[in-house]
Amino acid sequence: MSIVLTSPGWLVLVCVVLSIVPAWFLYRHSFYHKENKRLALTLGILRGIAFFMLAFLLLEPLIRLTQNRVEKPIVVVLADNSLSVASLKDSSQTRKELPGQIKNLSAALGEKFETAAFNFGDGVNDGVEVMKFDEKLTDISQALEEIYTRFYNRNLGAVVLLSDGIYNKGANPLGTLRKFKNVSFYTVGLGDTVVTKDLILADVLYNKTAF
Repeated sequence: MSIVLTSPGWLVLVCVVLSIVPAWFLYRHSFYHKENKRLALTLGILRGIAFFMLAFLLLEPLIRLTQNRVEKPIVVVLADNSLSVASLKDSSQTRKELPGQIKNLSAALGEKFETAAFNFGDGVNDGVEVMKFDEKLTDISQALEEIYTRFYNRNLGAVVLLSDGIYNKGANPLGTLRKFKNVSFYTVGLGDTVVTKDLILADVLYNKTAF
C-alpha cells in the first residue's frame, strides 16, 4: 500500500508550516507558564496534527493498494439446445447422455480449470441440467457475445462449443469470434452430418412477354 499525491510534493512542506503556525499562535502564551506548559504542548501538538491532516487532505492524496490473486483458467462449455440437434433417429440417446457427458467433462477439468456450462438457443441459459432440445431459434453469435460479456477481463482460457453448426437467427458467428483474444475454441459436432435438401424448386411461373 502506498500514498500517491495528485499535487506537487513540495506542497507537503507548506502543509507542515501551515499546521505549526496556527498551533503556535493559539498556545504561545501558555508555553510561558510552568504549570500549563506540558498541557499546552500536548494540545498544541494535537492541534498541529489536526491542521496538518486537513491541509494534507486538500492535496487529494490517493491510496494505492495492490492485490495479487491467482485465478485458474476458465473453460466455458456452450451446448446447443435447439431442435435440430435432437432431430435424429437416436435423439433419445442424445437427450439422455449429452448433459451427463458435459458434467463428466466439467468434473475432469475441475482440478486444473474453473468450468462453467451454458446451453443456448434463442438465448443463453445457465447450466445443462435441463436441456429439452426444443429451441426453435438458434443464435450462435448472440451466445458467443453473451460469453464474451460475462467473462470480460476474466482469465478465459477456452470455449468448448457443442453444436450442429446450424443457426437461423443472428449474425455469422465467425464475426463474433474475432472479439476473443488468446482464447482457444474447441468445437464438437452434434446432429446429423448428412446433407439434406430443405428446398425443392418444382416450377417457375413467369410471363413470356413483359411490357
